[in-house]
Amino acid sequence: MNDHNTERKKPNNLRTGLILAALAAFFFLSVFAKRLWLS
Repeated sequence: MNDHNTERKKPNNLRTGLILAALAAFFFLSVFAKRLWLS
């Protein structure tokens, strides 16, 4: 619940970058796992 304070102290670019990277990695892993199991 401390997001507003951290956003004001730190630039939000780093956190958004990490979130986007995590989402991309999760999507890639899910697609890779589906391909392995289907083939």
